Amino acid sequence: MKRIYLLSLWLLAYLVLPMKGQAVSQAELLNSDRYLHVDSSVDSGRGDGKYLDLSSIKAMDAPDGHRRVEATIYVLMPAANLIQGIHLTYDYQLRPQFFTNTHRCLSNIR
Repeated sequence: MKRIYLLSLWLLAYLVLPMKGQAVSQAELLNSDRYLHVDSSVDSGRGDGKYLDLSSIKAMDAPDGHRRVEATIYVLMPAANLIQGIHLTYDYQLRPQFFTNTHRCLSNIR
């Protein structure tokens, strides 16, 4: 029984240690050069809105001409006493889109 208990403790530590978290305060979002306020139509002017974490932006090249951009946005809602972090990933492919549109334009000219 003791071995099962120790094994479960080791397993729990193995699962919990890789998890990471980050705390962000309203003052840090409002007064830091690290976060950029993104204009939004729902901003009330009381400090709420979306803030882009400039240090979290990562651009990566994937195979077959795909591009990927990852970033973290914090949504500040002071009325609800809440800050929500959202990790966004955008995938796009420029090359085939460009050639497809060019081919369409040239075929319309002929």
